[in-house]
Amino acid sequence: MRTLDCCGCGATLDVTELAPGTVFSCGSCGASLTAGGEAAAPAAPAAPVKAARRPSAAASRAPAAARPSRRAGAAAGGGAAAAKPKSKGPLLLAAAGGVILLGGGVALLAGGGGGGEPAGEGPGAAPPAALSPEPAKEPEPAKPPEPPPSPEEVAWRAATTEVARLEWLSGALASGKETPDRAKALHAFVEGKGRKDLARRVLDARLDAEPGCPWANGLLGRTDMGEALRAAEAREGMGDLGTEEAKRILDRVRSGRTWVGGDERPGVEKDLAAVKADLDRRSDPWWKEATAVLKAVESHPAFHPRFTPVLHEAVPPYLVIAQLQQDERAHATVNVLSNHRKFFHCLTKEFLKLMGEAKLPTPTLGEMGNPVLKAFVFKDRNAFDRWHWDQRWPKDALQGVRAYYAWGSNQFMMMYDTGAPTATQDEDTCTAFHEATHQLVHYYRRYYLTLEDRKADPKAPEVELLDGRLHGETHWFQEGFAEFFGAADRISSQTGEWALLRPYRSRLAEWGDPLLRKTPQWTLEEVLKMPNKMVMAVLAEQKMPGKKEVMNSLFYAQAWSLNHLLYFGKEGKYHDRYLRYVNEEMRCRGSFERFLECMEVGPDEAARAAFLEELGDDWVGHQKSLLRKSSEGR
Repeated sequence: MRTLDCCGCGATLDVTELAPGTVFSCGSCGASLTAGGEAAAPAAPAAPVKAARRPSAAASRAPAAARPSRRAGAAAGGGAAAAKPKSKGPLLLAAAGGVILLGGGVALLAGGGGGGEPAGEGPGAAPPAALSPEPAKEPEPAKPPEPPPSPEEVAWRAATTEVARLEWLSGALASGKETPDRAKALHAFVEGKGRKDLARRVLDARLDAEPGCPWANGLLGRTDMGEALRAAEAREGMGDLGTEEAKRILDRVRSGRTWVGGDERPGVEKDLAAVKADLDRRSDPWWKEATAVLKAVESHPAFHPRFTPVLHEAVPPYLVIAQLQQDERAHATVNVLSNHRKFFHCLTKEFLKLMGEAKLPTPTLGEMGNPVLKAFVFKDRNAFDRWHWDQRWPKDALQGVRAYYAWGSNQFMMMYDTGAPTATQDEDTCTAFHEATHQLVHYYRRYYLTLEDRKADPKAPEVELLDGRLHGETHWFQEGFAEFFGAADRISSQTGEWALLRPYRSRLAEWGDPLLRKTPQWTLEEVLKMPNKMVMAVLAEQKMPGKKEVMNSLFYAQAWSLNHLLYFGKEGKYHDRYLRYVNEEMRCRGSFERFLECMEVGPDEAARAAFLEELGDDWVGHQKSLLRKSSEGR
């Protein structure tokens, strides 16, 4: 027999029938004990187990179906034991070796001696669940030890203030610049701390070290425009362009800043478009010729160094060059150039429109041989005069002359800035339009005359600009047509648009009412037959001795009025016939006789006289009508 002394109350317990290692409770004090071993720790209570005799091996091996359950035996025996035990062992109580353990509502009955079965459990019955050992619990896997904190984490924890953290980051960024991987790790660390502001500093530092870093630029949402920028930088003439757009593109390429953010992209694309347009123009034959003209002026002894530096504007077919103004009280040179660029743009458009109405070709610049129509603007009257004196012009040669077109020499239009306001029909404006019209007539006449020559000989060369036929034979058309385009009203100072072919207010006032004029004036026939300015000067002196300049100027006013009548007057009475005559003039076939033919007047003298009288009356009437409208503010 095996016994066990309770460590709680000292009672001796019989544990013969309990397998070694079985955990059970003492019936007297409730202490947790282990059969065949030492008492278990009191801190780990276990469910009470019956200390009873173990069933025989045969019974334990019997199938579950052959072993009646304790409930079934009780039902058969009316609550008595299902099988009579082999022997009745004394009932061991706490004092006599047999023990009834009462704990938690469970009774443990132990029999001694002959191995009898407890009541209600016959042979083959399943052993009570309380006697089955509990399944062993699998031990929980041990947690791996936490890795030591990173150097960044150590530094971050040590920097307990914002200033300290910024100082730490500044030092760390020095290493972040060295390699992309180091910058990436530092960026991930501070971003993990929720510090996007510090993460941006890491990216900026990386871009300082490597402006083209794909990783940093990509995180900032930038796009690589390097291909387009490098293509622009490599184009011929880019280095000589000198525009602000070109400078910005070259700076980006040379500094490696080819990655562009979303907010920057429109500006870069605009720069690329402007540079492309400039380079495309410069690759054009006209621009090449204009560039050569500009360089020739800058280096020519007539201009360099006394009348340089210069600035320029180009609006094909015009190249406008202006002496740099250094007087802050005068018009800035850029404004002078801008105004003339707007003048010439509007003038060329209106001129070609009228050529089309006259059924003349409106060729491209290439078809015309890419002519460069040149204009030079001196900064003031003193510079204008000094330049001409340097070229050995007589001192009084340009008295009263504000501008001129040098027909037959270098084809330059020469003028100066008077400082007048850029108001509607001021003297600078009208003069610029007038002289530029002379240039247009000269160059387009050459083109049309070349076409006429090639009708007879397809291999005829292009007419030279010095060809005498280009002069024309009618002074009223030469000067009156230029005055016709010279009268311009500004539509908008912002857009630079001008309305041409307007009533010329100063010329209207100069002639006044022809029927009330007391001083000499030109007759219609005198105007129509005037061949040139030299003849006009002689006749002017005869009409008004000592005041020929007054008569010369009056001629311009009367010639302008005649052109205005023929194009606009009398509800279009002469309009189509006038355009027919314009066609003849531009093909160098203008004359008094050709004018009468275009007006559908035959050779009969009486018919001619009647026509000239009718035209003269209409001319005077048109002048009076324009005067009346001008006085009414219309």
